Amino acid sequence: MEFLKKNYKHIIGVLIILILMELAVSYYLITQFHANYIGRDEAISRFLAEENLSQEDVSDIKVKLAHRDGDAWYEIEYSQNGTIHQTTVNAEKEDEK
Repeated sequence: MEFLKKNYKHIIGVLIILILMELAVSYYLITQFHANYIGRDEAISRFLAEENLSQEDVSDIKVKLAHRDGDAWYEIEYSQNGTIHQTTVNAEKEDEK
């Protein structure tokens, strides 16, 4: 207990530095994600285009990002005419040419 009383300023300083480092790493990872992957709305747009559907043709759309071994995709579940369907959409951004 005596150690904590004597060194509380140093301990708080180290904790603040660790928190700032975690925030920096998180920011980097988030910006990398946005640079490499499409968002939820783009995934829905791609899904509708691939299936030749309009937003009015489907309901109850649920979108979930999934990834494994460096690959990322969106799992999309939707209802059409009372039937539930599932499909996937690649989450990677297409190369702009």
